[in-house]
Parts: sequence; C-alpha cells; structure tokens
Amino acid sequence: MPASLDLEMDSDIAAFINRLEKFDKEVSKELKAGMKKGTDHVVKEAQRRIQALPFSPPLSRWGYSWVEQDRTENVRNLRFDAGLAKKRVKPAAFRARKRGTTIGYGYQAVQKDPAASIFELAGSKTKRSKETRAGSWTFNQNILERFKNGPYPRIMYPSYYVGIKQARQEIDDALQEARKAVGL
Repeated sequence: MPASLDLEMDSDIAAFINRLEKFDKEVSKELKAGMKKGTDHVVKEAQRRIQALPFSPPLSRWGYSWVEQDRTENVRNLRFDAGLAKKRVKPAAFRARKRGTTIGYGYQAVQKDPAASIFELAGSKTKRSKETRAGSWTFNQNILERFKNGPYPRIMYPSYYVGIKQARQEIDDALQEARKAVGL
C-alpha cells in the first residue's frame, strides 16, 4: 500500500466540484489542474528530502536477500533506490462518491514506490509479540536507531508542513478563478 498524506481542503470543495462537473466540465478540469499544481509544492519538498537522505539505501543490503534467494523473474524487488523513490512521489486526487454524487474531494502526495513506502512507515508500530518475526523486528529496530522515532510518514509528514502554505495559496487561487469563471 502506498504511503500518502492528504492535503486538507475545505468541505465545500466537493459540492462545488460536483456542480462544476455537471454544468461546466472545462472549468472543472482547470480547477483540478490548479489543485494538482498546488499539491506539487508538497511533492517537490518530499523529492528534495528523499534526495538528501544521508544513507541510500537507508539500511545496508536493503531488499537484496529476497532477490538473491529467488532468482526467478516473479520475485518482487523491494530494494530501496533513492532515484526511483524520488521519481515515484506523485500528486493524486482522492474522491468519495455516494450514488454518483461527489461528497469528498481533495489531493494527496503519494509515494508509489514499495520500498520507499516501507521506509516511510517502518518502525511506526514496533512491538515485540509472538506474531512478530525476528527479521522484521530487527529491521524496524535498525531503522529506528538510524532515523529515530516519528513522525510518520517519515518523509511526507515534514514535507507537508514545508509545502502546505504555498499549496493552499495555489489551491485557493484556482478556486477563485473557477468561481469567477462560473459567475460566483
């Protein structure tokens, strides 16, 4: 599951987008493009933070054991690659619908790289229990020793607070443009 962080939006945006989609699809597309452009501020900060990681991969031999043990092509490659992790941070829309009506809408910054998503949340729920495998316990403890505990997601959370002011400004500007375009 990709690690993501939602950008908080006004609750009336969903109703406004729902009306726009029914009556003026062109303005709706422009509004969504402006909202996505605003989300790019958080995405770019996350990409900058990934590039600035002091260790790449964050732990030595990250993911290599799976690839070495199973030489088939069907193995899932979980090796951490900072360049790939940086490239796979993307803005994405999320929408909640009920009976064809949009009741929630917004944007989020999403880390779509599996290894980077693991890094984002590794150690967030570290408790030794009977179900915990020794390898995952060691992995989480090593991550926590190197990168400390919290906040989670590790890269997305601080990126949100750096980029949200500019993101909200761009999103508000896009909303104002859309409202002007439809005469509100």
